[in-house]
Amino acid sequence: MDNLMLVPGSALPQIARCQEIANQLPGGGVLIVLSAHNPKQQQALLAVAKLLSEEGRQVRVIHEAEVSQGAALAEPRLLLDV
Repeated sequence: MDNLMLVPGSALPQIARCQEIANQLPGGGVLIVLSAHNPKQQQALLAVAKLLSEEGRQVRVIHEAEVSQGAALAEPRLLLDV
């Protein structure tokens, strides 16, 4: 099963890096990248992350700034497993 990515438009220039991170997740995992400039969108995406996690999906949530850090990203900020 492929992995799902939820990425804000502002992170599209780093979509290849997002794909690399998503590919590190187990099959069916979800990568959610939070926008740095939209708190309401962040709240909505965190709610989606919680729902997906409750359904048994592995969800990794990171901030947009972490995507641009490239190789410096070692561990997820939030990894939801149920």
